[in-house]
Amino acid sequence: MVGCPFDSLWNYGKISKKIVAPIFAWINKYEIKKAKFVTYVSNEFLQKRYPNKNKIIGCSDVDIPTIEEKNLERRIKKIREKQEKKENVYKLGMIGSLNVNFKGHETAIKAISQLKGKWNMELHLLGTGDQKRWIAMAKKYEVENQLVFDGVLPHEEVNKWLDEIDIYLIPSLTEGMPRALIEAMSRACPTIGTKVGGIPELLDPEMLINKKDEKQLREKIEKLITNSEKMEEMAKRNFYKSLEFQKEQLDNKRNEFYDKMLREIKLNECE
Repeated sequence: MVGCPFDSLWNYGKISKKIVAPIFAWINKYEIKKAKFVTYVSNEFLQKRYPNKNKIIGCSDVDIPTIEEKNLERRIKKIREKQEKKENVYKLGMIGSLNVNFKGHETAIKAISQLKGKWNMELHLLGTGDQKRWIAMAKKYEVENQLVFDGVLPHEEVNKWLDEIDIYLIPSLTEGMPRALIEAMSRACPTIGTKVGGIPELLDPEMLINKKDEKQLREKIEKLITNSEKMEEMAKRNFYKSLEFQKEQLDNKRNEFYDKMLREIKLNECE
């Protein structure tokens, strides 16, 4: 179970998707309830929405081959150097398709508009899709010069992009267990996200906001950029949390579950 079909369809934007959202959610709930074995990508969220009383495991489908300590060292150095400078441009970053409504681009644009004139900021957007509506929205809120579209990068270049970001944002309306967030955490990015899907299982409660709440997002951004100690604290916290998603560790967890499943299947066949 990789995500909530109700949330995904309901937040897609089209009326037709909202109509079928409860139907698909019910089908998933019914099938998962009667399954003998279920793997969830979350540890809590999906288990509560789509429960199963048989044999289950919470194990993310996100795995990162190697997470190096130097990622954290580099981040701490960056935070401290920025604090020493008198004039700073703070780079906020988001990853996700520009064609969907549920990644929270609107919330982020509104938040930086509230900070205009107070802080020098850029909102960097990484992902495919049509830029036009976000440019139009940025013009409406008079922050078009603060919006930077970085297009699509090869996977090996994404880490370099994340290293340039000061704060990673994930103000999504729905998520499963977001890979981009875990990758940002593995680069020790201080991060702000919404209380949806698996995000609360990853981030410090202090860095969580309600969906579509640009005021809360603006407050959290200011809280970080005005307090380098808090930035360092969140960088360390996110980095060490990301270690739980290293490939070898998750593979071992999955394989142990699959071995139990196969043993039970073979036992039932013998009976």
